[in-house]
Amino acid sequence: MLHNIQTAEEAEAYITDMNSVGGSANSAVWMRIKTDVTGKPMRVPVSDTATTMGAAMLAGMGIGLYGSYREAVDSTVQIKASYEPDMRNHEEYQKYYAVYLKLYERLKDLMAHISGLQSGKE
Repeated sequence: MLHNIQTAEEAEAYITDMNSVGGSANSAVWMRIKTDVTGKPMRVPVSDTATTMGAAMLAGMGIGLYGSYREAVDSTVQIKASYEPDMRNHEEYQKYYAVYLKLYERLKDLMAHISGLQSGKE
C-alpha cells in the first residue's frame, strides 16, 4: 500500500488521508497497522458498499444534485472510525519497507517472467 501511495505521489497525486472499506476495515488491529505503515490517517465509512456509493455519487453529479465531487462525498459519506498514525511505529516500519523495495527491484523481472509462463506467452 505504501508503495502505491509513493507511486501516486511521484505522479503528483498527493494523498493526505484515506478511507478503508472491506473486511480489513472491520479490524482495529489491521487498521492500526495500515495507518502506521503508510503514515497516513485512515477513516472507516459507515457504508461498506464503496462501489455502489461511488456510482450513486457520480449519478448525483450527472443530474446536478451535487456541485462538486467534494460536495457529493461530504453529503453522503459518514465515518464510523478514524485512525491516526503513530509516527514512532511508522519509522520502524520504514526499515522493513526499505528491504521490501530492494526485494521488489530484484524480483520484478522474475515475477513478470512467471506471469508470462502462466499466460502461455513464454
